[in-house]
Amino acid sequence: MKRKTIKFLAICGNGLGSSLIVKMILEGVLADLNVHGIVESTSVAQAAGMIPFADVVITSTAFYKGVESVLPKDKPVITCQNILDKEELSKRVKEVIKENFSE
Repeated sequence: MKRKTIKFLAICGNGLGSSLIVKMILEGVLADLNVHGIVESTSVAQAAGMIPFADVVITSTAFYKGVESVLPKDKPVITCQNILDKEELSKRVKEVIKENFSE
């Protein structure tokens, strides 16, 4: 049986440096968890156009209010106090995958 590819969207403040760092951290987390995923990153300002791409949205608690109004109610959202903390991100990703994508 083919593994499902989970599409993640990391939303950061400016969408450039910080979101690229989050993307790299998240790709490492997915590799550690043996999860087949695609990661894209964007800024809060451009998030609305990118959200349809994603199965899971990831942002910091600080930026959540900036995107809350454009998030579909049925889409899993991961919020982290420190989105650059690999341990926190790994824990939250593992929880969301277990709740939403486990067979």
